Amino acid sequence: MSTLKKLIAKVSLLTSAIFCSQVAIACPGVADISGFIRLNTSNDIDAETIYFCKQNGFTIDQLRISFEPSDLIAEGSHAIVMGNTAQQFPIQGSVNLIGPGPQNLDLKSLKLVTNFPSSGGEYNIQSIFNFYSRVPYIRTNRCNANFYNGNQYEMIKAYLRNNASAIFKAKNLSTNAIKSATSIPNGNDIAVIKDAEIGLKNSTIKADITFYHANPNTNGQYFTSRNKRLCWVGISSRIDLNDNAENINDAGTYAVDIGVYKP
Repeated sequence: MSTLKKLIAKVSLLTSAIFCSQVAIACPGVADISGFIRLNTSNDIDAETIYFCKQNGFTIDQLRISFEPSDLIAEGSHAIVMGNTAQQFPIQGSVNLIGPGPQNLDLKSLKLVTNFPSSGGEYNIQSIFNFYSRVPYIRTNRCNANFYNGNQYEMIKAYLRNNASAIFKAKNLSTNAIKSATSIPNGNDIAVIKDAEIGLKNSTIKADITFYHANPNTNGQYFTSRNKRLCWVGISSRIDLNDNAENINDAGTYAVDIGVYKP
């Protein structure tokens, strides 16, 4: 941890229970830089300084991923109607009951891709992490102009990609090791953390966490106050579970921590 820069935002992703978040949404709808964190400069430089703000206020349901019984085992829950039935051996690829009971209980691969948060957010944009630059404003939209250091949206995204391994990180619960993201060079996806761990007690399942541009239609994606304009790039996340249900040993809430660091 001594080699890491300052953690400036942390989000816990939960698969079946609750998420603790503040009630008020502090951003993205802002018109000044009060309370923002500078990422790449020590003072405010128009069209160059990149600012950060975390959006809060998502509801529990918007920040929850739930598994149904049928996601884990064929045909979901099964009832044992008579006699005594027991699992005699450690569960590996299936449930093998000794005694009267259902058959064909092979555990399924966990194949689930979901946006996180699933909905909500100010302007209905699920941007947990928000990045801005500031430009002078005179009548026209100067965020995507070819002056003032070029297109501000592209400038912010280039900075996030170039510094992805320093900015986006996740903590593996089994080892407490910090995993860094790798850049995705094209499209709306910005960076990905491969094989991040979602865990509880003695269980860990793997997932890829992708950070993507949540408001890519840059028409109107800015906020104006007097003679300044804040150009806004919102970043959300997508979870791709790529593990097997046999790695689930404990019932309850599975979590993985992701964070945004100052490079």
